[in-house]
Amino acid sequence: MRVSLGLFVMAFALVFANESTAAVVFGATVTVSALPSTFTQCRVPEAYESSTLDEVFLVLMDTDGNSSTGLDGVDARIVVYERPLATPCAPSTAAVTESFLASLQQWNGSFFEDSGVPVALMFDFGANKIEVDVPLQGPLLNLPAQAKFSVETEASYVDTTNQVALATDDTAPMSFTSGSEQADAADDLQYCDANCPAGSDWYRMIDVVNVQTGPTDGIFQSGF
Repeated sequence: MRVSLGLFVMAFALVFANESTAAVVFGATVTVSALPSTFTQCRVPEAYESSTLDEVFLVLMDTDGNSSTGLDGVDARIVVYERPLATPCAPSTAAVTESFLASLQQWNGSFFEDSGVPVALMFDFGANKIEVDVPLQGPLLNLPAQAKFSVETEASYVDTTNQVALATDDTAPMSFTSGSEQADAADDLQYCDANCPAGSDWYRMIDVVNVQTGPTDGIFQSGF
């Protein structure tokens, strides 16, 4: 699945929080080739100002198992995105933990809008992982067995023809079922040319190598 808008190793799970909240949670862990603790904002000013992103991480959800609903079958999505920068901008170094936010959005028939459901975002730089946890509320209520999700990442750059382009990586659809796991090949970004080198920090940051569903770190045990 691919959507316009321009995650790392992630684990997703259905778990129960403590008895006082009984919140059912979907947790996801995505592993990438390399997850640095800092990154370059406005890495290529022309590209950022055109696309309004350096890197973005998406969990694309077909919540009803029907490819004809939503946007190209995507009914909801978790978006891990940078805090917006004022433009024009210049390259600067920023901490990943202070720069990225996450939201659960739902398709309203015309565009994706915030669902109001909270998303917890966690990073493990040593293991090159990002984890998102979200309660099964709003657009994630009563997921049927045929519901699927996939992961897509994007990064902006200026290609060899001096056009702003988006390099992407994506995974095949997989089940929400706890314990699901899918490996993804390394160094396999799409829409790359010589200006999108596999060894660059930003390339490795969006190069997904594994996605898992399983028990989360329990960040929501104190309640939503």
